[in-house]
Amino acid sequence: MVSEKTGGGDPDMTRSTSLESSSPSTPSLEDGASLAGPSWACEVGESQRSLKGEDCYGSRRVALGGDEVVLAMVADGHGGSAASKYCEQRLLDYFIAAADGDACASSLRGACEACLARAHSELIEVTTAGSTVTLVALNLTRGELTVANVGDSEGWLVP
Repeated sequence: MVSEKTGGGDPDMTRSTSLESSSPSTPSLEDGASLAGPSWACEVGESQRSLKGEDCYGSRRVALGGDEVVLAMVADGHGGSAASKYCEQRLLDYFIAAADGDACASSLRGACEACLARAHSELIEVTTAGSTVTLVALNLTRGELTVANVGDSEGWLVP
């Protein structure tokens, strides 16, 4: 299990990790039937429980430069829901624009930093509410994972 956690203001707020199949052999079921394809898979699920109504999330599956990328974002609002709702409505669009059609790990890392900086500069002009954010970009084509954290927000990779 991998946890990424960085504080606000940390200039190195993102991490990129390459994912590989966990087993070189083809997995099989108890009855001996084999499973085709890689021994790991990506699934995106959404669940939300917000006691104060300040938390928001979003996810998309997009094509960037011919690569298939799954994006997910969780915003944990503080002092109201304005900042987390803003992130829910705009952050993934900002990320896609900043990636500029390039889905390599360094581009996705730069896109994370750019979209979070853009959202921050816009938010401080319109609200005093805040939000921590976790942004995840999984390049399914290349098997690369990029995670960005702002504040005390965390991203977990569970095998």
